[in-house]
Amino acid sequence: VISSKLIGIYPPLSNAVKISRTRNIAILGTRSVVQSESSLDRFIEKCNVPNDIVIHKIDCSLLVELVESGKFLTDKEYCKNIIKEVLEDVFLDNSIDVATLSSTHLPFLEPFLRSIFKNVKFLEPALSFTNVLKDFVEDNDLQQNVLRIFTSGDVNLFKKNLQMMGIDDEVNFLTI
Repeated sequence: VISSKLIGIYPPLSNAVKISRTRNIAILGTRSVVQSESSLDRFIEKCNVPNDIVIHKIDCSLLVELVESGKFLTDKEYCKNIIKEVLEDVFLDNSIDVATLSSTHLPFLEPFLRSIFKNVKFLEPALSFTNVLKDFVEDNDLQQNVLRIFTSGDVNLFKKNLQMMGIDDEVNFLTI
């Protein structure tokens, strides 16, 4: 969703509804997103999800921490254990077969998720977002490509983690 200068990314629910066989879909996000009584619920309502579909909003803040701490790069077994601890029971108990990766951090864990939950299809909102962003850039005649990386955490730790992924750009501290 784009409005003047704000671009939002939302779970790809329409795609999830189309491919779910069990009619149980998980939205994986941070605590603040899944507990948001307004924004996410309004979005789900706008999507006109059929009544026979159950949406499970799952707090994956612990998984986000795996990415922010860099553990997904350095301690793969620990990551697998945390992912199982957070998701395994809820996925099995609710027959979830489709899950949206509704945090910018979660796609970094997708290889772990796919290897642990082989019967679950994981959808990344950013893939559909690229076309929206391309149109936004073209419509606003933005010609210059600039990458600016910010963190509200430890700049040096974040830079080190990026370097392990082959990214050697400047990192700036984000003041809120």
